[in-house]
Amino acid sequence: MRLQVLGSVRDRLFAEFVLEGSINDVIGRIVRSYVEWADTHPALHRLSDSASYLGEQPGPLHETLQQIASQVHELVDLATSVLQITLSDEDAESLDLLIFGLVSEMMGIVRHWLWRPVRAPRTERLAQLMTGLVWSQFDTLARERGLTLDPDARIEDLVAAALAQPPTG
Repeated sequence: MRLQVLGSVRDRLFAEFVLEGSINDVIGRIVRSYVEWADTHPALHRLSDSASYLGEQPGPLHETLQQIASQVHELVDLATSVLQITLSDEDAESLDLLIFGLVSEMMGIVRHWLWRPVRAPRTERLAQLMTGLVWSQFDTLARERGLTLDPDARIEDLVAAALAQPPTG
């Protein structure tokens, strides 16, 4: 049963990994989909979250988180390629950890929200707050590397601008 639940949330999120609209639109769709699923299925969320590490081997929840993190990693890889960003070896080695941490952080926020006696803020507001948190973390990492992105810029426009630039290096 737990594997079916994890598969359903993973499939719902994967359907939202579409590069359309702005950066905030992409982040918001993924986050909102997860929050809405958890709000609709709190018992299933708890079931998927329970007993994830009974032994030394990662459990089904860890594996699902890793699959979701891998999808996010693919989006980041695509963005760095299209925007002609070269990551240092240290950044490339750290990216998997940072993305997995971000996905785990989002799950932790929702877990705590579901356990509250009164589920506040509302679903939509929580998704907005979490979207802002995800963006701020990406923005901080990008700015530390000298890259400034507009979260409301359309992805299509970013791609067109990047393709118009001469290749670096």
